[in-house]
Amino acid sequence: LQHNAVSMVSKLWALGKPWAVLNFGSVGAYEGRGLQIGDAFFVAECRQYDVDFPTETGWYTRPFFLQTAEMGVSRQVVCTTGSRFSLGQPGCDCEDMELYGLASLSSAHEVPLFSVKYVANYCNKDGPQDFERNVVAARAAGEGVARKLVDSLCR
Repeated sequence: LQHNAVSMVSKLWALGKPWAVLNFGSVGAYEGRGLQIGDAFFVAECRQYDVDFPTETGWYTRPFFLQTAEMGVSRQVVCTTGSRFSLGQPGCDCEDMELYGLASLSSAHEVPLFSVKYVANYCNKDGPQDFERNVVAARAAGEGVARKLVDSLCR
């Protein structure tokens, strides 16, 4: 999914460089890391975990730091991106499938990136069923945060 998101944003950038990018979507939360199903938040740091480099850590060591805003929700979340599911990565709170690619692209072009995420499931054996059961309500919480952000940026 990373390459699809980067390709779509790159096509839009061909029309003109944006002054900011907003990523919005769901994450799987790692159990015991403080996030709950239904939480909506800003991602402060993004890492990638499934690049198979022979390093001591399981995720690629070049993190990207994202923009956050004071909206009454968490702004300290570390999200890791991968193309396969895991049960947890060192120093991370949750995982998604596209943010790292967008962070890399935005960083290369010096465009601020905001990422509003919401938790629809935990990264465990019940994740797919939990996602189906919770995604509508969790997404609504995330949409509220994203709308507030867009409103504040457009003032």
